[in-house]
Amino acid sequence: MRHELFGDLTHDRDEGAWSGTLPLPRLVAFGRRTEAADRPSVEEMISGIREGLDRAMERMRERPEPDVVARLRRAAEAPAEPGGRKGGIPGLSADQEAALDRAGERSRADDRRRKAGDFPIWIEAPRDAGPAPAQEAAGRLLIDREDEICRAVVGVLFASYLRYYRDEQGRFANERLRALYGLPAIATPEGLTAIAHLLHVWIPRLQIEGVAPLFFPVDCDWEAEHGLFAVYHPTLGADWTTFDGLHDYTLLDDGPADGG
Repeated sequence: MRHELFGDLTHDRDEGAWSGTLPLPRLVAFGRRTEAADRPSVEEMISGIREGLDRAMERMRERPEPDVVARLRRAAEAPAEPGGRKGGIPGLSADQEAALDRAGERSRADDRRRKAGDFPIWIEAPRDAGPAPAQEAAGRLLIDREDEICRAVVGVLFASYLRYYRDEQGRFANERLRALYGLPAIATPEGLTAIAHLLHVWIPRLQIEGVAPLFFPVDCDWEAEHGLFAVYHPTLGADWTTFDGLHDYTLLDDGPADGG
């Protein structure tokens, strides 16, 4: 599909959304990681993990093999039954594995887009329908007020980081735990690119006072379990939430303005 505002869009069946890109340089800049000067490189982290695994394997070889481990090893080494899938993920069907592969390719495609200087956009809509008016309004807002929205998004992400890092009830309030996770001290919002980056923008098929909210999924080092999102709406402002919190915005939905 060629859309007047969003340009070339491709529909993804799994996501139920149209994907494309927009030239949003501020957001692209926050879609890349930078190496912090006081933290190990990726290569050093991988080397440390390998050394730890080697030490663990050495300790395991020095101990008698438990019966349950021996049974599991024999089962894993046994030849596959005729007609069975070879090399599959235990507990997943072929269709589920294929869906996981497609999800991985979507993530890699978004990464390639960010590296090429374009920011990935995802617009929730069925294949037989284009973006709704509220989604188009959100897209225009993003283009016209990119600087303002980017500052707001980075600001709420910094607030999230401080909540986890400094608050005594936060997950990483303990200094030793922060050290184990390699979570550095970040002094300003701009420094967050050492431990976080934006993946894309998701424009849901919602309308709140005529405009869809903007959901920015975040890859960050302080909240990997529940998924972190920055959310922006011109009336509601900016906030951060986890995946479950996105449901709250559906409760504010004014309903379809276009019959979609």
